[in-house]
Amino acid sequence: MAKTKKVYNFNAMRPAIVIAHNTGNRKAINKDLIDGAGIDNNYFIQWQTDVKKLQETVWNYVRLKKNSRFDKTITEDALYAARNLIYPKWKEILSCGETNKTTRELHVAESDVEDLIGFVWDFMATTNGTAEVQVSDPAFRKKVESLLGCAIAKNAVLEDGERDTLSAYYKAQRNIQNAIDRLAEIKTERQAWNKRKAELPETEKAFAVYIDAQIKALDEEESAVKEAKAKAEADQKKVSADAKAIELKIKLAK
Repeated sequence: MAKTKKVYNFNAMRPAIVIAHNTGNRKAINKDLIDGAGIDNNYFIQWQTDVKKLQETVWNYVRLKKNSRFDKTITEDALYAARNLIYPKWKEILSCGETNKTTRELHVAESDVEDLIGFVWDFMATTNGTAEVQVSDPAFRKKVESLLGCAIAKNAVLEDGERDTLSAYYKAQRNIQNAIDRLAEIKTERQAWNKRKAELPETEKAFAVYIDAQIKALDEEESAVKEAKAKAEADQKKVSADAKAIELKIKLAK
């Protein structure tokens, strides 16, 4: 059986997103708008699929967060992991609004992620009964299209140098967070190896040599990650003031 060729949006949906934004996002993008913008319908189909994946990811986090108020087996780590899955999905959506296929000017904003979570949460909170009801696909898609349209419009007010500054700032921010996450993992892994070593029976003490090697490797990696984190923090500090001024400019952009 021949494999179905995957359709990648890149920035194919951008014209429709811009049109919808300029007309106030009165409703979710439909086939009439797609045809009017001269966009291949396959891109629209893939767009709906991608937004649906984002919707399900946001919904899963909101449902988990809501249930955690009553289900004490749901840990903070589980909530953190579920929330983190939203960011790459939103980043993929943002790529559909880039100026061309090579630019990476639209960056994930925490406020947008919070907006999506709040939208789904508020809908769930206002539904009647106790059933967990999802927001409709068109309503969620309209919300996503509105946020993406705003991101495109705000990016348009920036100079090239300002985009470079923001890119450097966000890159440093990502590197810092990646380092923080890895340091936490290293701590957990080291604790696990130390626990395993302490529990080794006398007949397996030779295995302690292997465990010590693993712990040593973690110690060395920890030093390297801390060094990388310090560099990222220094890089971020260099552009922090300018980046915050640019973010304010974006926030105030109409």
